[in-house]
Amino acid sequence: MTATGPALRLSNKCVLTKRLYRADEAQKDYESKLSEPCRGANLSEEEIARFDRILR
Repeated sequence: MTATGPALRLSNKCVLTKRLYRADEAQKDYESKLSEPCRGANLSEEEIARFDRILR
């Protein structure tokens, strides 16, 4: 493969994986993980009563 421009020449020298930081995606991911524990368990009344009997 021949180099046709400075960007191509530079990319041939670096073998490290490059990652782009996307602030909007990072913020959404953070907010999702932050609110997840606050939601609690999604249990029906029957399941709550069953756990209550087991734990008494």
